[in-house]
This record gives sequence, C-alpha cells and structure tokens, in this order.
Amino acid sequence: MLALLTILAAVTMGWLLPPPDEEAKPMVQLRRDTWALPDLPRKPDLVSVGLAIVSSPMFDAESKVGAAQEPLVDSRWRLAGIMRRGAERIALVTFKAPGKEALRLRVGEQLPGGYKITGIEDSEICVLIGKKTYRLGVAYRD
Repeated sequence: MLALLTILAAVTMGWLLPPPDEEAKPMVQLRRDTWALPDLPRKPDLVSVGLAIVSSPMFDAESKVGAAQEPLVDSRWRLAGIMRRGAERIALVTFKAPGKEALRLRVGEQLPGGYKITGIEDSEICVLIGKKTYRLGVAYRD
C-alpha cells in the first residue's frame, strides 16, 4: 500500500509540475541590431610616416617610367630693373636659366609667378597677391 501511495504521489506531482526544459519568457525583448564601439585613436608612429614620405615617388627622380624625361629648366627669376620710356615705366625680369630671354612687363601684365603688376615706381613694383598689394624691390647683384 505504501508503494502504491508513493507511485500515486509521484504521478500526481509529475502532472502538476511544469516540464523542466520550459524556460520563462524574458520581460524585455533583447536587441536585434548589431553595433560595435569604434577603435580607440592610436598615437601615430612618426617613424613609419616619415619613411613613407621619404620613400614616396614624389622624391624619386626617375618616377616617370617609360616617359621621355626633359631636362629641368631653372624657373627662378628676379626683378632686374625698371626702365622708363617717357612717362611709361617698364619692369625688366630676368631668369636664372641660361638662354632664357628677359621679359619687359608693363602695368596690368603678369609676372612669371602669375601675379598681376598693379603699379611700377622708380625702384619697385606693386604686385597683387590675393586681395593684398605688395611691393617688390629691384634685386641688386653683389
């Protein structure tokens, strides 16, 4: 009888208790989107940056492979003097490169650097750079 009572109690308990593999549902739904924090900024490695700049092709004299290389022309110039023709003044610009002819420029024309001449005086010229006017003096040889 005791055995029958124990079996009956076990069956009743099995009916009343929920199955052990059933989980309770969460009260808040989990996030479904994926996200990640960005990487922390690193201190730049100045040695590798410097090495990358020095080894770049802009410093390589032979970077133009297959292209015909022209000899570099010295593009340096100077204001050599101011000439007068009556009331008109003319600026004389000479170049460092041998064989390159000097330029005679008047007010309104442009220097070799692309700056416009706004005025010519006895020993200097006025040049418009951006929105400002600068004075450029005559270069003297020592």
